[in-house]
Amino acid sequence: AIGWVWAASYTACVLVQSTVLAIIAVLCFSFDVHLFARGLMLYLQTSSKGTSKPLFDVDICTGRVWFNDLGIDIALPHATNGRYPRSADFARYQLWRQNGVSKALQQLNSYMVLGAHTIRFRRALQPFEAFEIRSRVLGWDRSNFYVEQRFVSKDGFVRAIMYAKQSVVKASTQDVLQLINHANPSPVLPARIHHWLQFIEEDSAMLRREAGLS
Repeated sequence: AIGWVWAASYTACVLVQSTVLAIIAVLCFSFDVHLFARGLMLYLQTSSKGTSKPLFDVDICTGRVWFNDLGIDIALPHATNGRYPRSADFARYQLWRQNGVSKALQQLNSYMVLGAHTIRFRRALQPFEAFEIRSRVLGWDRSNFYVEQRFVSKDGFVRAIMYAKQSVVKASTQDVLQLINHANPSPVLPARIHHWLQFIEEDSAMLRREAGLS
């Protein structure tokens, strides 16, 4: 009888373990578990640091190239191009959490969406290579914040540079700035940003014409 009970218990344990492993496998294949885990970790880290950074301070988000960051080119492994914008998303999340903009958006019952971004690659990040994403606010207009993000390796070389246009929904940038006690006007945006915004406007106009909206 004891042997039968032990066998039944062992079988039950194996079934439970197999079920748990199967559930984990399904979650990993169905959802980007690493994405949610990293987001949770970043939320906890920024919650402990508070919102003490000035608006124009450069915020540094560290990273490292892992297996899930690599592209399909086995002969020349490097961080795939699609990983840069995702890493930049996390870095901007940290930036807004650190300088108080996220808290202000919550108070306004507002949020931001990524209206546009552009990225230029200069040199690939290699497997297991450490890097920093240095994010800074360049300026704003009534509805958008403009952010520069640099991917910098340990030798100080800028591997890639990205510009993001983040649009405030259900509020204005001035509403946000008022809540973080920032009364100064926006700095003059660099010429490269004006050229980029002109391209966006011309592209939008083309799409409106194609859709018969103008």
